[in-house]
Amino acid sequence: MQQQVASDGAAAQSNGSPEQQNMVEQEELQQQHMAQDIDGLQQQDDAEYGDEMGGTGQVQVSNALAEQRASKKRAQDDVKLLANRIALLKLEEKKAWKKIEETKKKAIEIMKVRQRNAETRDEKQAFAAQRA
Repeated sequence: MQQQVASDGAAAQSNGSPEQQNMVEQEELQQQHMAQDIDGLQQQDDAEYGDEMGGTGQVQVSNALAEQRASKKRAQDDVKLLANRIALLKLEEKKAWKKIEETKKKAIEIMKVRQRNAETRDEKQAFAAQRA
């Protein structure tokens, strides 16, 4: 906008009277002062409100929010992964306990077979002793 005013001012200076040139120069100065005032107010707002209102402040806030969302998503993903891992470990534990129980049953069965074999051997030895 200032460029447009400056070009208008240059046209007025080349075409207009000294009064018109003064008016154009005054308008340009007023616009410059207004721009400086606006910049000053933005700087004051940034200082007072922790840069939450200014241009870079908005970017910082949106970046912080994006980082927070990403962090929350990572945490939720981690929770899901851990829950899946826990479920898998529980299944593995269940399988391990089942295998332990089967092994105990087999051990008991083997002990019974050994006991029967020992009894059968003792009976054969007793029978052989009677025949002799």
